[in-house]
Amino acid sequence: MKITGEINVAVEAEVRAPARKVGNEARFGVGEHIRVFPLESLSDKQGIIWKIKSGGGSLVHDLTKGLGVATYIARDLEEDELKSSKRSYEVVLELMDNSKQLAQVEFTVIAPKWAGLLKLGPRHEQGYANSGFWGIWVLGPKDVSFMNVVIKESLGTINSSGTMSSEKGTIHKISGGNSHVDHSGDWMDSMVMTDRGTVFDAIDNVWSPSETPKGGWRNDLNRVLLPVGKLEWDIAQMYKLKTDTSDKGLQYGKAWHKASVTIDGTMTTEKGGAKHVAKINDPTVNFEERPSLDMWEQEIPQAVKDWFRSPVLSSAQVFNYALSNEPIMLNGMKVIFDHSAPVYPVTLQPKDK
Repeated sequence: MKITGEINVAVEAEVRAPARKVGNEARFGVGEHIRVFPLESLSDKQGIIWKIKSGGGSLVHDLTKGLGVATYIARDLEEDELKSSKRSYEVVLELMDNSKQLAQVEFTVIAPKWAGLLKLGPRHEQGYANSGFWGIWVLGPKDVSFMNVVIKESLGTINSSGTMSSEKGTIHKISGGNSHVDHSGDWMDSMVMTDRGTVFDAIDNVWSPSETPKGGWRNDLNRVLLPVGKLEWDIAQMYKLKTDTSDKGLQYGKAWHKASVTIDGTMTTEKGGAKHVAKINDPTVNFEERPSLDMWEQEIPQAVKDWFRSPVLSSAQVFNYALSNEPIMLNGMKVIFDHSAPVYPVTLQPKDK
């Protein structure tokens, strides 16, 4: 983010992203609401208004908050922009006094780049070669908010071999739903902002079974156990803004469901960065029991609860990042700028020797 001009201005994100970068590296997600406002009185000026110089999106002015206060709403990407390697666009806003520019703000808006699964609990049925897990979806990059986005899984085709070849060609259904009610095909809503990314109210059931190989399962082999069955499922991941009333959405990536089983019946299942490995004789665990976020304390492991401890979306993160040529105090010393320079407040901590 870059701020220039003769007037000191600040930028404030509506949603606090704990991992958000500051200063020149600050950026925002599609759909974010970003407040821009002056840090000094403009009562002596007339015709003060923010304008979008480039990048698109929309601006809403709020005169009840003061002169020159507005909220920028980041637009979604176009399909051709999403296909580019950047998956982003640049926005330039300018604070105008009639035809004179008082300040300019430049920043990047980015679309979702990846989705991961946070493993809530394993799945295995004793006596069979199978494994799986329940997972909750997390959308990134983690330094921006996607709280104004909804997601769903779309189509994908299984490619499998060996003892898992019977699944080959299976088409993944368009799926959705949330943690409380199963709504197949619904868009899944955002839930909370953490320092790992935007978490969605969407629990995924990841599961891989295998047929028995000819000659049966064997576990008396003293050598490296090569897979006797493999499976890959390229499932398209879709998103759209909550304000988008269409059902189309945009594909931002794929979530690969991968599985393999060895001759001793050990099954490995992975998706979205999470995985579970189970042997045939492992105890049955959470085989068909769907975790509930309503049962937070009882059912979700402590490690997962620790993962969610970051502050959430109620408080805004202010980028008090402005141009100034006024002296500032730094560690008890006065610093004087010979020209306007970008500044924002920091707290220095003494280093232990």
